[in-house]
Order: sequence, then C-alpha cells, then structure tokens
Amino acid sequence: MLLILSSAKTLVFDDDFTVPETTQPIYQEDANFLVDSLQLFSSKQLEKVLGVSESLANLNYQRFQSFDKSQKQASILAYRGDVFKQLELKKFKHKDYLFAQDHLKIISGLYGILRPLDKISPYRLEMNTRLKTQKADNLYQFWTKKVTQKLNDDLEKHKTKVLLNLASDQYSRIIDLKQFNYPILKVSFKEMKNGKLKTIGITAKKSRGLMTNWIIQNKIDDPSELKDYSGLGYHYDESLSNEKASLDKLFANSSILIARGLSGSFKVTFLFLAIPPKYFNFRASSSFKNDVLFPYPESIITITVSSAI
Repeated sequence: MLLILSSAKTLVFDDDFTVPETTQPIYQEDANFLVDSLQLFSSKQLEKVLGVSESLANLNYQRFQSFDKSQKQASILAYRGDVFKQLELKKFKHKDYLFAQDHLKIISGLYGILRPLDKISPYRLEMNTRLKTQKADNLYQFWTKKVTQKLNDDLEKHKTKVLLNLASDQYSRIIDLKQFNYPILKVSFKEMKNGKLKTIGITAKKSRGLMTNWIIQNKIDDPSELKDYSGLGYHYDESLSNEKASLDKLFANSSILIARGLSGSFKVTFLFLAIPPKYFNFRASSSFKNDVLFPYPESIITITVSSAI
C-alpha cells in the first residue's frame, strides 16, 4: 500500500532532526527546468504568478535565484505545515524512516513526487499555480503523466496494490484516473454541523497527519487495518459503514466509516474506493446526494457506473 500527502507551504531547514540517509528527488531535472523558468520572473511578477504577498514574492525570488546553492533538507523534515507537524519525528527510528521512504509519496508542485528522504531546497510553488512553460500550460499538464506513471510503477512492486489518498483535492487531482491501474482509497474528515457534513480545514489537516504517523509507526500495509485507527478519539463504527456493499468481489471493503461523539455533534471519516476505469467507466463529483453508489446519503462522492466488464 502506498499513501500520498500534499506538500506544505511552511518549510523548516534549521532544526536538529536527522535522517538515516538522504536521496535525490526522482524528477530533479524537471524541478530544475521549472526553477529556470521561475528565475526569469521579477519579484513583482512572482507576486502575481504565485499569488503571494510582496514579502513572500521577494523571499521566493531570492530562493529561486540561489536555488543551486541553497541549503537542502530531507522532505519529511523540511515540510512543517499542519499535516507534517503531526508526525512524531522525535520518536521516529531508523526503521520508521525506511518504511516511510517505501510507502509515503509527497506530491509537490516543484518536484512532482517526492519520497520522505529526498533532499529539497526552499521554495514556494503550489500545484494550482498558473505557471506556463515551454513544455506545458500549467503544472497539472506538466506533472500528471509523470506522477501517474510513477505511482503505477511503485504500486506494481508492492504486495498490497492500493493507493491511500491523504492529499488535498488540489494535489490528488494530479492523478489521471483513466491511466491509473489500481484502487484508490480516499480519506475525507467531515464534521456534522446543523445537519450537514462539513470539512473543518485545520481538523482535517491534523487528522491526515495523525493517520500518516499512525500508519508509519505501526507499519500498516493492509487497508483493512485502517479500521483500528483511533486518532483524536475516532473509532471504527461498523453500523455506519458499508463494508459489505460492493459491486464486485474485487471491491469488497469499499467504504469504511470511522466516527467519534463530540458533545451533540460527531465527526466522521469516509474511505471510499475509486474504481479504476479498467473495471468501470464512472463519473465522479463532490456532492452529498441520495443517488450514490454507497448506501448512506452522506457519501463523499457521487459515482455513476455506466458500464462494467
């Protein structure tokens, strides 16, 4: 099983954490190409392209201009956003880093796809940045084929050929579902408020990080073990899950719900299986409707099955 996270905007390069070893990013040459393109922009132009403040534009102008000479850090140490802050790096042992290196992939606007021990330089480049280059009109066009193929190749080598999506929609949409060969389990953290399921941003980010930390420290490689997750008091609720609901034996355990009580409200986690097109053609949209594949109305996604083999 592989899991993916989104890269973070917050970076730290001066802490005392160390890793057993560091590796070269797989698409370092492509990252260098993007940096060459970004080096052509002035600070004022970067402010508009990156959609950042004047001070951040000036900072990243300097970062890109001195990119080759910049300090480098393993990505799992450098990223320090709300997701990555939940990783208990002080407790990580050699075997934890090695497990993460083999099972965790970080999606990045600059590097495409990173392993935790890959060395990165300071930068700011979100995946939805409208950066037009000689090779593509935007970063999605630039990275989609490469990232999709790399995930396919990596999963081919794994015993459990399932992708656990803990990335944000902005980053996970980089995967071309038509070309992706394996099941995807997507995790969304929702909170019931005023009778409606809503995503609370900071809680969702922390929960993604906590689940990632739990998977790494417990060496989870079987999706069925996700039912044992209990971060922030969550627990698997069999009565609210549709574990037995599937269109095919290949897709058993297609959805799992984990919930916890919160003084009159409750939080839920839905895991659903994005069915690979080689088995079904489907159309998906973010909505909360009753006409869904799964048998509860608060489904994360609407999937319309048009044909099956």
